[in-house]
Amino acid sequence: MATNEIYRHSDWIPLPVIEGTVNGSPVLVGGLVGVAQEVGGIPVTWSIGGTSTTPAANLTVTQLPASNHLEPGYASVALTGAWAFEIEGAEDAAVGTIVGIIQGSDGEPATLTVGAEGQPFGHLINWTTDGRAIVRLMGGMA
Repeated sequence: MATNEIYRHSDWIPLPVIEGTVNGSPVLVGGLVGVAQEVGGIPVTWSIGGTSTTPAANLTVTQLPASNHLEPGYASVALTGAWAFEIEGAEDAAVGTIVGIIQGSDGEPATLTVGAEGQPFGHLINWTTDGRAIVRLMGGMA
């Protein structure tokens, strides 16, 4: 039995992200591309039955809900899947078009582009009924 396994399935892993990253943001970390699912240090609102709750801002990391035990500056990042994004020009693109990602800076998240500008992020596979582009990630590797 291998004793050096860290993640059985590494399609969702914690990674360092730039300031300004929020849940649902496209991210570029080195050569990895993905979508931030939970950003560390940001309280999560969750529902139990018909009641929604958000932890108080003064809670420590160990007191936050189990889904958000990440330190500030890190996020749980999905490296697989298909995600809906607002991308300028996507409404005129064809299915299969490459979607690129350009790293943000100064607290601005990464942006997605139609075509080969930036590093490859995924492929356009469809559109939602409200016009957002559905993008299938490129398996986590740019």
